[in-house]
Amino acid sequence: MNEELEIAQEIAKAAEKGFDLAKRVDDHFVRLFGSAEIGVGGMIADWIKYYRYKNWLRIQDKVKNIHKKRKLEGKPIPILSSRLAIPLLENASEESDDTLQNMWAGLIANATDPEKKLDLKRVYIRIISELEPIDAQLLKFMWENPRATSHLQATEEDKNGINIEFLRQKLTFELKEIVLPLQNLARLGCVMDEYSPTWDDLGSSSFGKRVADPKTFFRLSPLGYQLIFACT
Repeated sequence: MNEELEIAQEIAKAAEKGFDLAKRVDDHFVRLFGSAEIGVGGMIADWIKYYRYKNWLRIQDKVKNIHKKRKLEGKPIPILSSRLAIPLLENASEESDDTLQNMWAGLIANATDPEKKLDLKRVYIRIISELEPIDAQLLKFMWENPRATSHLQATEEDKNGINIEFLRQKLTFELKEIVLPLQNLARLGCVMDEYSPTWDDLGSSSFGKRVADPKTFFRLSPLGYQLIFACT
């Protein structure tokens, strides 16, 4: 992209001028972040801006593609509220993962689509900013599976919901890879559990203990459902 090339050239110029400053940047500090670009001329702030700029260009292209498919060129409505626009821009530009960028792009596209009339909420922005890629995969899987959604007419087979074993088999993840994402989704209010305790379980009510128990079944919460709907 021409814009990306231009900003890279500007950063290079600034890095050259600030070479003396680079001598004061601790090499160990630079290695902590695993990027040679951070150490070039010591222009840490410029590297961060460039990183966020590249992320934002990718999200921008995704939003444009969604609007193009909906034939909305020239019709989108702006997000005028600064209390929504500022955290949305800041958080979205920090994301480099493609799965999560798709969620940001979907949220922006829907919020600016005059026909969707999405009521954008700050809680959506906060939750997406705290998701890991695997969290987003689990949410998407649960959204698409009637066992985990309360908005669909469940069949007899689907009434049990989803447990850890079902997720492990369907997503081909190791058990330990699913436990933490489920806990995070529960912490964020996106997932609810249905647990049938026995006498032996009395006094053990921690979600962290229940999450790996096959007796625990999970469903999307109303908030989790609304979040995916807002990003889809």
